[in-house]
Amino acid sequence: MLVWLAGPVNLVQAPASAVDDLANTVKAAAVDLTAKVLTGLHEVGHFDPASAWFRDQYAAAAGIGLVVMAVSAILTIARSASGQAGRWDLREALLTYLPLGAFLLVFSPAIGALLAQAADGLATGLDRWAGGHLADANRKLAALGAVTADQLPGGVFVGLLAFLLMVIGAFCVFAGLLVQQVGLPITGVVAAVAWGMFVNPRTRRVALRVPLTWIGLLLAKPVLYLVLGVVFALIDNSVRGDRVVGIPLLAELVLVSVALIAAGIAPFLLLRYGPSLLTHDRPHRTNEIVVGTEVEHVVRVEPGGTPLATGTRAIERAYEQARQDHRAPVAAATGEEE
Repeated sequence: MLVWLAGPVNLVQAPASAVDDLANTVKAAAVDLTAKVLTGLHEVGHFDPASAWFRDQYAAAAGIGLVVMAVSAILTIARSASGQAGRWDLREALLTYLPLGAFLLVFSPAIGALLAQAADGLATGLDRWAGGHLADANRKLAALGAVTADQLPGGVFVGLLAFLLMVIGAFCVFAGLLVQQVGLPITGVVAAVAWGMFVNPRTRRVALRVPLTWIGLLLAKPVLYLVLGVVFALIDNSVRGDRVVGIPLLAELVLVSVALIAAGIAPFLLLRYGPSLLTHDRPHRTNEIVVGTEVEHVVRVEPGGTPLATGTRAIERAYEQARQDHRAPVAAATGEEE
C-alpha cells in the first residue's frame, strides 16, 4: 500500500491572491487523490459472474437471446431459399454456429466465472511483482509532496498546471477501474443477446465483438497492474529523493503525471483495438454460381471473375458452362454469334 510519509506543504507559503489559493487547493487535491487511488486499487474493479444478482439478469437476457437466435436461424434459411446465400452458409450456420451459440448462451456465466478467477489471480501476482519498487516510489512521491512554488520555473502558475496534470493522471487510473466494474456486468448481459445473433452470417461479426469486449474489460485490471509496475519502477529510477529544483523538478512532476495517465489509458487501448483485430474481415467468397440439373456444382467467384478454388476438372467445366449459359440469352437478343 502506498502511504504518504508526510502531509503535503502548501505550494504557496503565503497566498496573496485567488490564484495562490487555487494552486494550494489543487496541490492538496493532487497529493490526496494520488495517494488514495493508488492505495485503494483493491477496493474497486471486482466483479463475480457467478453472483446471484447477475445470474438473474443474465437469465432474463438469455430468454431474449433464444428468441433472437430463432429469428436469426429463420432469416438465414430464408436467404438461402431465395438464392441470396449459398448452401454452405446455411449448413455452417445451422450445424456449426447454431449449436455453438446455444452452448455459449447457456454456459457463458460459468465460463466467465472461471475467466474472472484467472484474471484476479493474474492481477494479484502482478500486484505483488509491482510491490518491489513500491517502497522507494513511496518515498520519492512523498518528496514531491513538499514542492513549493519558488522551486519551480514559472512559479505558481506552472506549479498549478503540473499538479492539475497529476490530478488528471490519478483520475485516469481510478476511472479505468470504475469503467471495468460497471462495464463487465453490462456487456455480460448484452452478450446473452449477442449469442443469438451469432447464427446469422451478416450479424456474426457484430455479435462476436460483445464477448470480446467483455474479455477486454476483464483483462483491463491485470494490464493496469502491469503498467503500474512499470510506472513504479520508472518513478523509482527517475525521481530523485533529494530536493532538486528548477527544470529537473518540473520534469519529475510531469513524468509522474504522464506515467499515471498512461497507466489509466493503456488497458483501454487493448479494449479499443483488440476486438477489431480479432474480428477483422478475412478474404472469403463474394459470389456463387449454381449450375447443373441433376447434380449441382457450386463455384465461388471473386469480383473479377476468377474462381477461388479450381479443385477438379469437373468444377472448371461447370464454371465454363455457367458462363456460356449466362451469355447465351444475351447473344440471342443482340444477334451475336458465339
